[in-house]
Amino acid sequence: MSHSSQGLTAERVLGHADTSVHPDLLNSRFGYISISRASREATLFTNEVATLGPQLGADHSKTSAMEVSHPLRIGLGFPMAR
Repeated sequence: MSHSSQGLTAERVLGHADTSVHPDLLNSRFGYISISRASREATLFTNEVATLGPQLGADHSKTSAMEVSHPLRIGLGFPMAR
């Protein structure tokens, strides 16, 4: 839902936040994009209120290649020369 609503504004927004999905899908970015589209009213539906708050509070920002701390080794099934 949040991906398709990016850049759009609506008077009322209905959101569905399923807490059983992967944590990378339900986080602070999802909450912001989904709920901030409403100009008057936003209603969020969930299957588990107790775990929704901590999940929406989680920050799963994307990392850039410069932030990766270990080198990536790519092989094609052959021993890598050292």
